[in-house]
Amino acid sequence: MGQPGNLAVLAIVIGGLGLGCGDTLPPSGLYACEEDGSCPSGYLCHDDGTGAMKCFDPDKLPDPSADIDTTSSEGVATPDTTEPPSDTGVTEDAGQTDTFEDTSTPTDTFVPDLVVPEDTNQSSCVTEGSPCETDSVCDAALQCKVKPDGLPAGFVYVPAGVFKMGCTDAKACNADCMFDDKPVRAISLSSYAIQETEVTVVQFEECVSAGSCASHDDLGVATSTWVKYQQGASGLRPINSLNYGGAKAYCAFAGARLCTEAEWEKAARGADERCYPWGNASPDCSLATMKNAFDSLGCGTGFVRDVGTDTLAGESAYGAYDMAGNVVEWVSDWYDTYDPGELDNPAGPVSGEKRILRGGSYSSGPNDLTSYARWPVLEGSASSTNGVRCCWSP
Repeated sequence: MGQPGNLAVLAIVIGGLGLGCGDTLPPSGLYACEEDGSCPSGYLCHDDGTGAMKCFDPDKLPDPSADIDTTSSEGVATPDTTEPPSDTGVTEDAGQTDTFEDTSTPTDTFVPDLVVPEDTNQSSCVTEGSPCETDSVCDAALQCKVKPDGLPAGFVYVPAGVFKMGCTDAKACNADCMFDDKPVRAISLSSYAIQETEVTVVQFEECVSAGSCASHDDLGVATSTWVKYQQGASGLRPINSLNYGGAKAYCAFAGARLCTEAEWEKAARGADERCYPWGNASPDCSLATMKNAFDSLGCGTGFVRDVGTDTLAGESAYGAYDMAGNVVEWVSDWYDTYDPGELDNPAGPVSGEKRILRGGSYSSGPNDLTSYARWPVLEGSASSTNGVRCCWSP
């Protein structure tokens, strides 16, 4: 049975589970307890005569003034004239060494299984999505949960939980709610991961070189547009002029997939109904690559900026960058108004005419950068504003 300390743990487990294990009862006086209520149903927590509290059948209560015979196979207290048990849990009787283990037949033995928690929660934390200790993240219950094995490099983990999807409070966002941003729904999502940044030009070119993605020439994109949006690049410019098929192909090449619209929105706004990835403060060029004052595109650059570089202050609750501005991002759903009954891992309609882009771009103003804004677009659209980031499931 192990050390006496383990018996106390088992006794507490027994008390929490009732009898369990069919109709089998634990031997009277075998398991330690701390107070009434910690024993199986029908048993009493009682002094065994040595000052230790044990679980007893009410019909087999020991005489507190008598010594305990620890060699009894039933664990029942009986008067004994031998020396009391030593601190090691062993008694000597007529040259025979006995331990505290139960010696009754299997049909009289109650040995509950110890229950191991499914999740490893190391400590409490303050904000969902914030990093905790190494390889863990703050989940919706504000517990530090260990990230799953196999999390791809360049992805950030989004723990399972519920969030509010849709335009919840346009006034707080200093923006508008559109007809297709509602109704607001409490959406439950399984855990997943999303790319920390938008897919870059260099990453997409690796897919083209491997023969898994079509080049922009094959897609019919003007070479001048392609060159303009990667010129002078450090390798960190986001891929642009990308249609739905190209976005889907790249994610498959990367061992991932397109995000659902719900996954994208939760990763962008967290579980606290924020308007933008960073919170409710109005956008500026330290937060997003956008159209700012005087219709200046890309915060004065005329187009995109390097991913995760100039907009570090715009980081989302889960550690993703540029989820507002730079390029809009393809998601997997067909476009339609929201189905109010689809609340558990929604994937959108099974068919449709248009797909959906999310997040706003370098040419978007503040109203189009909210984390709930949606754009229905034909699958073949390869606008210079179109890019992608991928999702991954454990």
